[in-house]
Amino acid sequence: MSERLDGVLAMILAVVAAVGAWLSGRSKRIRELEARVEELEATNRAQWLYIQDLINHIYRGKPAPPPPPPEGLLT
Repeated sequence: MSERLDGVLAMILAVVAAVGAWLSGRSKRIRELEARVEELEATNRAQWLYIQDLINHIYRGKPAPPPPPPEGLLT
């Protein structure tokens, strides 16, 4: 009986460890994706603001050159 109980406990422990490892990997991936989304949203905001500057420049009839893009936007 003791050997059978030890086997069951070992299987339960293995399942718990596997689920823990899976959850750990999953949470790491979620953190990476959240960081990527924040980066893309910041780029999107900078692009939108620059496009608005270009539209305002044209609308006001200002001559060339257009306003410069924000640092790092086009790289």
